[in-house]
Amino acid sequence: MNISIPTFKAFNNFNYCLIWVSTTLMICSHQMVALAQSYWIYDNTGSATILGVVGIAAAIPLLFIAPIGGAVADRFNQKKLMIMCQTLQMSFAWAVVILLVMDLMVWQHLLVIGLGYGIIWATNGPARQALLPKILDKSVLPNGIALITAGMSIAGLIAPAIAGVLYAKFSPEFVFFVSSMLSVISLVIALFIRMPKSKAEVKVTKITSDAIDGLKYLWSDTPTRMILIIGMVFFFMESPVHSLLSVLVVDVYKLESEGLGLLAAMLGVGGLVGNVFIASMPPKKRGLIFIFLAFLSGCALMGVSLIPVYMAGVIILTFQGFAGGGQYPMMQILMLKNMDPKYYGRIMSIIMMFFGFMPLAVLPAGIASDILGIRTIIIILGVGLLVTSSLTLFTQKWLRDMD
Repeated sequence: MNISIPTFKAFNNFNYCLIWVSTTLMICSHQMVALAQSYWIYDNTGSATILGVVGIAAAIPLLFIAPIGGAVADRFNQKKLMIMCQTLQMSFAWAVVILLVMDLMVWQHLLVIGLGYGIIWATNGPARQALLPKILDKSVLPNGIALITAGMSIAGLIAPAIAGVLYAKFSPEFVFFVSSMLSVISLVIALFIRMPKSKAEVKVTKITSDAIDGLKYLWSDTPTRMILIIGMVFFFMESPVHSLLSVLVVDVYKLESEGLGLLAAMLGVGGLVGNVFIASMPPKKRGLIFIFLAFLSGCALMGVSLIPVYMAGVIILTFQGFAGGGQYPMMQILMLKNMDPKYYGRIMSIIMMFFGFMPLAVLPAGIASDILGIRTIIIILGVGLLVTSSLTLFTQKWLRDMD
């Protein structure tokens, strides 16, 4: 295989192609489960509280055990970890199918399975990311990271739509069955990944010691630590808007669910374009682009708040999706740029842990929206992004000049 288009140069590596397809199918499986699970719970309990409790179950392991998962990913064979995690995910999906067919399903089953999915992802995600530097040259690694994120965006666009149709036309168990088959295919593809030969390293330290060592490394590496902090500040101000889209549609645009669907879809399309944009970038002024994307996101939020017209919102939120979609892979690229490869899994797990806190930003934004109105909150978040990105631009010269 020889792809000459720079945007897709990582696909010249066959092992990378296998990881990309396996990861994309795995995310499709996750997305289908998430949609079917939410529909089934609300249909059978009528409780938004139970829906929220089950929904947050998968995030709990990320908050508490992600650094351990990262240490495991750095220490052990990443391919074997991927296969083990994929097998467990497949088993969970099959368990749900059996429970539904036998009419034994209760929402508590999904709560336990959600915790299981979270534990799996706390190891599976870092393992997949830690494998990338082992199969890709350093010059191609940024492109590979961005394309992996693009694959996730594609899965996030397609899988929920397919799951919704299957749920309505057939049954919830059929959605879980399809999800389990996607896990099977993802697992089979992962079996064909060839691990590069490396000298065996005997570890005598505990896994917890390795996890603590990763945290110490992050704290001692000032550029990596600062990029993570700056990125989290940006994301904390961007993330509430995605969860509050329904409020915007109902209270500002005076529309029903079809209006929400188009807005969410355009955010997803913008995010995918942002991923591809980062994959296409030459290794120049990446730090400046990272800051600019946060500034663009702030401008988009300001525009949505100041122009209460639905079609204008659709267009503007596409740019917001582009900015957010570009920021996440760019943050990873900047953090991994000069990092010791033996810490990749642990640092990726820390990023995942911080993203597990993202839903916490939605609660105060939601409460404030009830008091002040959604447009006021969006403009506050937009101003916050403009101020923090501008301060970063003028005070963090090292980041501004980073390639």
